[in-house]
Amino acid sequence: MAHFASTCFTGAALRWFESLDDETQDNWKLLSRALLAKYPATYREDIVPMESTLTSSGGNTSQPPAQSTTAYPDQPILASYTGKGDMPGAWLPMGTAPPPPPKNPDLTSNITIPAAPLPRTNSTQLRQPSAAFPPAPMPSRSSANIVSLVNSIIKLNLTGTHRGRINVRCDLSSEDGYIARKITKESSGLLFGFHVVTKSGIDALQVEFTQPSEKLPDSKPHIFKLLNSSATGFEFLGITWFERQPNYLGKGPGHTAYSHLTAVKGKEAHELETSYENKDDGSYGDHDSDFNIVGKEIWRVSQTDGSISGWWSDYGGQLHELEFAVCLHDKEIYFVSDYGEFAKLYGPSSYTRASLPLLAMTTPGDSHEKLANNGTPPPNLEAAREVGQRQGSSRKWLTIGVPIALVIVAGAVVGGVLGSRSSKKSSSGSSSSDGVNGASGLESIKTDVGMFATATNSHTVPVYPSTTNAAAFGTPTFIAKAGENADLTWNQDTFQPATPAPTNVRPDRPRLVAPAYKWEQLSKFVASDPYMKQWNDTIMADAQKWGAMDPVPYDIDGGLGKSGVLDVARQVKQRIKAFAYAYRVTGQTMWVDRAWKELNNASGQSGASFGEAGNNWNTAHFLDVAEFTAAFAVGYDWLYDAWTDQQKQTIRTAIVTLGLQFGLEVYTNNAAYGWWTTAHGNWNCVCNGGLTMGALAILGDDTTNTASRILNYTIPNAVANCAQGATSDGSWTETANYWYFGTTSHAEMASSLLTATGSSYGLMDSNPSFALTGLYHMYVSGNQQLFDYGDHGPNKYSATANAMFLHSTEFQKPEYALFQRDRPDAAEPWSMFWYDPAVSGAYWNGLALDHYFEDTADSWASMRTSWTDVNGWFVAMKAGALTGHASHGNLDGGDFVIDYAGVRWAGELGSGDYIADGYFTSEAQDSPRWTYYRTRTEGQNTLVVNEENQLVTAAPTCKFASSDTRQESSTVFNVPSDSTAMFTTDLTTNYGGTAIKRGIRFLAGRTRVLLQDDITNAAQQVQWRMHTNATVAVNGPMATLTLEDKTMYVHILDAPTGVAFETLPAQRYAGDPAMPAGMTDQPNPGVTVLAINLQPGTYNLQVLFDPMWSGQDAVDYKPPTMVPIDQWSATSHG
Repeated sequence: MAHFASTCFTGAALRWFESLDDETQDNWKLLSRALLAKYPATYREDIVPMESTLTSSGGNTSQPPAQSTTAYPDQPILASYTGKGDMPGAWLPMGTAPPPPPKNPDLTSNITIPAAPLPRTNSTQLRQPSAAFPPAPMPSRSSANIVSLVNSIIKLNLTGTHRGRINVRCDLSSEDGYIARKITKESSGLLFGFHVVTKSGIDALQVEFTQPSEKLPDSKPHIFKLLNSSATGFEFLGITWFERQPNYLGKGPGHTAYSHLTAVKGKEAHELETSYENKDDGSYGDHDSDFNIVGKEIWRVSQTDGSISGWWSDYGGQLHELEFAVCLHDKEIYFVSDYGEFAKLYGPSSYTRASLPLLAMTTPGDSHEKLANNGTPPPNLEAAREVGQRQGSSRKWLTIGVPIALVIVAGAVVGGVLGSRSSKKSSSGSSSSDGVNGASGLESIKTDVGMFATATNSHTVPVYPSTTNAAAFGTPTFIAKAGENADLTWNQDTFQPATPAPTNVRPDRPRLVAPAYKWEQLSKFVASDPYMKQWNDTIMADAQKWGAMDPVPYDIDGGLGKSGVLDVARQVKQRIKAFAYAYRVTGQTMWVDRAWKELNNASGQSGASFGEAGNNWNTAHFLDVAEFTAAFAVGYDWLYDAWTDQQKQTIRTAIVTLGLQFGLEVYTNNAAYGWWTTAHGNWNCVCNGGLTMGALAILGDDTTNTASRILNYTIPNAVANCAQGATSDGSWTETANYWYFGTTSHAEMASSLLTATGSSYGLMDSNPSFALTGLYHMYVSGNQQLFDYGDHGPNKYSATANAMFLHSTEFQKPEYALFQRDRPDAAEPWSMFWYDPAVSGAYWNGLALDHYFEDTADSWASMRTSWTDVNGWFVAMKAGALTGHASHGNLDGGDFVIDYAGVRWAGELGSGDYIADGYFTSEAQDSPRWTYYRTRTEGQNTLVVNEENQLVTAAPTCKFASSDTRQESSTVFNVPSDSTAMFTTDLTTNYGGTAIKRGIRFLAGRTRVLLQDDITNAAQQVQWRMHTNATVAVNGPMATLTLEDKTMYVHILDAPTGVAFETLPAQRYAGDPAMPAGMTDQPNPGVTVLAINLQPGTYNLQVLFDPMWSGQDAVDYKPPTMVPIDQWSATSHG
């Protein structure tokens, strides 16, 4: 009945409704209201695909199985699918209610299904973003996956405890899945949408808002308000429509089409109706007196990644991309043509710029900017495909997300031998399960299993099905080796110079990253490898999307000497890679034309304003110069045979005069903007990498000899500095987020040298630790986000983790490729040529759950309960040096994060304001950097003594022990009862002699976490601090944290008299040193500091993290007797 009630005014029902007389219509409305009141429509199956005549005799491959129901014998059976991933599902005839969800869904409450694209048919009716750009190619999908699109859900992350969803239902035989939406225009000229209209292929759209709270313990859904309609005060329930002439975008004779909207105001249901007229002149959306329509928006449900982008068309037919704004307190979503103007009118503090990812299966630095998040930019969504806002913005440290997850059922048991050590790292070990043998086995797995991950959660962490498949999930390996199964991998490069030299380049094009022999094999692998097919489709969809946009404008971020135009450069680079790839795959010259439009604009030669003439690429922030140079290098090289001589000259001149010549000034005249030549980290990698790629691209064509000269400097300098960005244990010298920028540019430079000249000249092998940095990335990746200590960096438009693919083959580490290929940012052009399709197995098979990174530059440990369960524990803590991190670190000895049950309980605040005065001045004790809250000790999850910062001279010592538990081939994993891990650190030097030791460990078979601080004879007050997005209720020595319907109890064990929890705002102490004049600190909305104040003295402070288990009381667990940290071992706590 709930299913039937929710469809009374949708789809075919509404069209039938139109034929009724007034009295019958009124009766039907009364029936609908009564049904909705008695059977609330809160299920994802509550809207039926329009005109889906899914009978047992139909020929659609996406039809349900035959049904014998006679509930509605006079009508075709309308049905929806209730299956969830690999869980059993059933087709329900209209009028049959699915079972209600559990009242206390616990970990299953966040289950959703990944969207799969619809099959493509004729789409000539649909106006494309540009007439020259055809729709992106469709990946082939099974009928089951098509069904999952019908059941796809958008999870909207609004604020700390908010989430919402949009159900998009598509007729299985529809063309592309477009939703048209009218937009309104206020007197101010601001456009934003309110009303869905036409398109026969889509049935309905439903938006709900869920706000868990103490008053609403069952997370009662609230319907979104109808936005900016003339029917003020109505709430949004469902939308349907039809039109008399199907070609709603066509030019031709005028016609009238009707759209219908059902809305609710109080307990009254109302039908709203409007019409528009398509004039003979072909204009669309002429205004009418009621709604003042000025254009239209198209929501395109992406063919490849399930994301939604918004567009509106003006009278001239020009398409404009819309931005999305979320009102945090009124629970409204607006779709605005100009976010800046919108914020001026409605208050920037009330609305958050956001995007609507249908599924987090995109990359860091793309066009779907994730919702407010001061935490880890999910590396490259468009969920970090635009991983973050400009550095001065205010975002939460945590994207409160609803993981798109399948339930992982505990099963297999892996044991381990208990042991303790203080310096050695975990060994890789072997697994009990063998990998697939031979070509036929690998091809069978690709066909039968496909992509291993079935979805990603809201932080882009892969979600794996609960399954045991020893053949597919075998030991990581490369099947093609030593001449065997050669057809499964790339051919050997025939360019093998006996004595490689930087100026002796290969005779054919392209030279950079992707030689011609790989392009010749590419189509074979795209057809046979499910990962490469998905990446190819995503790249083509990105190219189409960016091709429809105007060239990237010259948008300065905070000043040319601050963040400059780095975002601009990286967006140009991102686009050129996609356009060049699209041309070489399709041969369509429109991609050459679009690449030329982008490059000509960025060269400053198009007539449009693009920076200071002669220094357009901004030497004041040399990263910008380098990234523009790299972008032009790829365009010049990959499209070499398609350019005219004049175009080549223009691009080549830009590379030389705007890029290489300034680089030469750095090396020959000590230009002031060349400080990066001695930096170990991303600056050196990016700058040398961009200059090197530019030089390699034009060698032989450059009559100025600049290209050959610059290579004499960039290569040895990068070997001496960039290659040292990885410390002895593989940790990145800056931060976990800056690893992306450093390793991406290092890989681009090394790969370009290898393919263009036959050698990396030591860039790949001069520092053996670079072979370990992929392991660092794997272990620093938690179940929700990275262990994202320190600064997070700028937007990751063109920075990804795809260096893992190059490292996989160069260092023979198949687990690196197996780990990265399930990540959303894998879908970009470099991956297509760095990935070896002969890789086989599961990265987690035989991989230790824990790892200690012992280099004193960082000294940190990573511990978890599973590699394949996003709801498991992830615990990490760091100590190590507080300087030597390129001014990207914090004063954070003893800092930690905790993930459990699909949320992050203790998290990081993220970067401070990059354009704030003094933020990057130095790492000295009195540096202005340390006056900002997010860098200060009080802004970390650690101890603060006397409300003062830790000392930058700190040299803590650390110890680590683990049971060395390793996961086997199955994604289903039960942790053994004796499994554990621990990390301790002596922080006495961090606090100027106050004796403090801190330790964190698992207890009771990794079911709970103990954090302990041993403080001896403290002469001043000590404060324990932890930052959380949870709602916190304190009661003396116990705190109850609630987040996303999950509960975590935090206990002070054996609390001394007067020692209790309290909550504090995430802000500076009143007595902190002044910030630079005119500077203000960033707000941290939605963040609470859980704190404990300790008076001078001696303490063994134990804090237990105890999640709420089903049927368990808060005090059920009895922890072991206190053990001093000096006596901790793998076996010390039972």
